[in-house]
Amino acid sequence: MTAQSGAAGKVTFGSGNTFVDGVNGWKLDPKSGEEEITPFKTGNDAAWKRWASKLKEATGSINLAYVDLGDSGQLAIWNALGGAATPARFYINASHYLSCNIIINSFPFDANVDGIEGKGVSISFRVDDSVTYT
Repeated sequence: MTAQSGAAGKVTFGSGNTFVDGVNGWKLDPKSGEEEITPFKTGNDAAWKRWASKLKEATGSINLAYVDLGDSGQLAIWNALGGAATPARFYINASHYLSCNIIINSFPFDANVDGIEGKGVSISFRVDDSVTYT
């Protein structure tokens, strides 16, 4: 795959793959854990640690240019706050995306007298189970 413009990125949320309006960025951060398992050693082996892989996990965020709870995608995310894991797709371009089930754990909302309501809101989530690439 060649480099892509971020302008093609989109997010869908829910089993109907509803596109979320107002998204201007997203982040999905898969991680693999490890734990040190170095035994007592002698000689040259004593200079190197040993590691065991642990389970993978992922967190992420969806950035909104503005909040509009009249949009069915944004409203679905708002209603899912603290609820069950829900399917989501994070599009890299028109035909490639990462898919996973996510649990919404933060949907901040703000308003300023001299600004746009909800401007720059970052919704955070945790992935429930695996992340796949299509």
